[in-house]
Amino acid sequence: MMKMPLRYFVGLAAALGFVLLAPATIISRFGLLKYREEGKLYLGLSLILLGAIITSQVIGWIAQTCKNHFRLGAMKKRLNILTTEEKNILREYIEGQTRTVNLSIQSGVVNGLEHDKIIYRSANVSSFFTNFAYNIQPWAWNYLNQHRDLLGLD
Repeated sequence: MMKMPLRYFVGLAAALGFVLLAPATIISRFGLLKYREEGKLYLGLSLILLGAIITSQVIGWIAQTCKNHFRLGAMKKRLNILTTEEKNILREYIEGQTRTVNLSIQSGVVNGLEHDKIIYRSANVSSFFTNFAYNIQPWAWNYLNQHRDLLGLD
């Protein structure tokens, strides 16, 4: 199913609401009075349906925003309990002020950081068969640059 942007639903609901609720003198100027009188039931049902769609999309957006906020908080807490090996890997990014580091795909520490969405493999082509380019997630980059003490820097 194609997901239409909310603005289309809001615009359509506003137009339907105008046709249904505006005074007859204004509606007759647009030549819509006959259509309003004959199709009031369908226009009203359409407006109710659009209202339900708009409400569900707004609720979905609020829920997703809250979920992202709590997820980001949990991920930031994760950076406060890094192991020494994890700190050493992440220190390469922050000390070198680079977003990409070549790391071994065979490392459990690297895979753990990738699983926790702190870093991600940015290339599918290896160098020396086991080393791949890994990028640090933007949120982790910003947080670690602001809290360098978590890596034993500064």
